[in-house]
Amino acid sequence: MKTDLVKALDGLPKVHLIDTVTPHTFLSGQIDDPKKKGKVPPSLLHRIGPDGIMVCADFGTVISTNRDCRASVLADLRRIYDGQLRQEFGTDENPQKHEWRGRITFIAAATPDVDVHYGIFQTLGERFLMVRWHRPGGINAALKAMNQNGKLAEKELKEAVHALLQTVPTSEPRLPEELQHKLAALSEFVVRARTHVPRNGYSKDIVYVPEPEAATRLAQQVAQLTKGSAVLAGRTVADEEDYSVALRAGLDCIPAMRSRILDALIAGGNIKRVNLPASTLCYAIEELKSQELIAGASLSPLARDLLLQAGIL
Repeated sequence: MKTDLVKALDGLPKVHLIDTVTPHTFLSGQIDDPKKKGKVPPSLLHRIGPDGIMVCADFGTVISTNRDCRASVLADLRRIYDGQLRQEFGTDENPQKHEWRGRITFIAAATPDVDVHYGIFQTLGERFLMVRWHRPGGINAALKAMNQNGKLAEKELKEAVHALLQTVPTSEPRLPEELQHKLAALSEFVVRARTHVPRNGYSKDIVYVPEPEAATRLAQQVAQLTKGSAVLAGRTVADEEDYSVALRAGLDCIPAMRSRILDALIAGGNIKRVNLPASTLCYAIEELKSQELIAGASLSPLARDLLLQAGIL
């Protein structure tokens, strides 16, 4: 399902599908052979140019690499998000081949296993939003899959996505002040709820309590998502329906175990009745307390205030 969703973008202008990412994918450092001058730049970013969309159908290929390789790729992604990437290769090649500037949208799909590695998103900072698709319903979903034409379904999805995106207006909708305030409160709540709290690998004790990331980038991301929803709906002013899209993406950025605890508390439930293993529940509660979102067995005053301002409570 995740692969079909992102592959539906294939063929659209400026969209580039990639299967694997290595430290040499974005800027390769390859030296040109004067006798065999290549027609296509070896670096992916130079092939894309200053503006484009990269689509990775399985981000697990990055997560599963060794630590050094993964750290290098994530560092490159941070710099790409910020609009510039430069690498030194120790060659006398054209310096322009060592540098890229521009704006790239990076779309990646992953399995729920990504939550095991959610610390990597702390490495990326708040540059990424996450949308979770829950597994389809049991036996009925299995029966439907057995009896559908997979190729036809893929073709129809791709055609629908292309038809939608090729008619998107270019004008930017207005974001009312009330929605801006909600998005700001949502961003502050989410950055605290998703902050990675490092633990000792053996004892599982908290190594230190990190300061939450600033909410600035995330606020910009959810604001753009709200505007994007309005654009797709043909609205000139974003409304609550558009905000609900950003709300879902924001809350989906919170690690699954923490999210279940927060959902229970928001609904007025007993924190001890959350269906999680005792140790997992204990660790998640500790981490949420360290970010001032839980006090005792309830939401903290700060959490309640942010949730009220975000329109969640």
